[in-house]
Amino acid sequence: MLPEAAHILQPFLVFLALFGMLYAACWPGGQSDLKAMVAYSSISHMGIVLLGIATLNEVGITGAVIANDCSRPDCRSDVSAGGATL
Repeated sequence: MLPEAAHILQPFLVFLALFGMLYAACWPGGQSDLKAMVAYSSISHMGIVLLGIATLNEVGITGAVIANDCSRPDCRSDVSAGGATL
C-alpha cells in the first residue's frame, strides 16, 4: 500500500518541495529581521530535503538524511560520501 501511495504522491511532493524552496528564497528579500530570514532559510532547506526524499531512490534519501543531519550546528565535517570528505 505505501509504495503505491508514494509513487502516486511523488509529483505532488516534488511540486511542494520546489514551491517551498522558491517561496522561501524569494519572499524574505525585504526582511530586516534576522529571525525571519533564518526561518525562511530553514524552510528552503527543508524543501531540498523533501526533494531528495521525493526522488524515491536510495541516493536521494541518503542525500536528504545527510543534508538534514549536517544542518545542525554540531555537525562534524568527517562525513564520507564515495571517498570524498564532505
